[in-house]
Amino acid sequence: DGIEWGWAGLPPSVVARPEIILEAQVSQGNDKSVVSSRELHFRWKPGDVTQRPQQVAPHQPRLDWQMWFAALGSYEHNPWLIHLIYKLLHGCKPVI
Repeated sequence: DGIEWGWAGLPPSVVARPEIILEAQVSQGNDKSVVSSRELHFRWKPGDVTQRPQQVAPHQPRLDWQMWFAALGSYEHNPWLIHLIYKLLHGCKPVI
């Protein structure tokens, strides 16, 4: 008997697909006090949990793939995610 794998090559114990969603506050026009919130979209991140992910094989975009796995654990085990959020909050041009 071999090992049987579940959804997306993960062990059968992974039965849900949690998502990390990052949002940004955006000022509108010259009025800096008017702010709206919007989700930051990542091109290859699965996104809507009711839809299948886009086909990307054999291309595996690193950030989107890591975000998907980070959602299965806690932020303590994914320090790169905290660093990414820090860079976004501080407007780091290469990250944006």
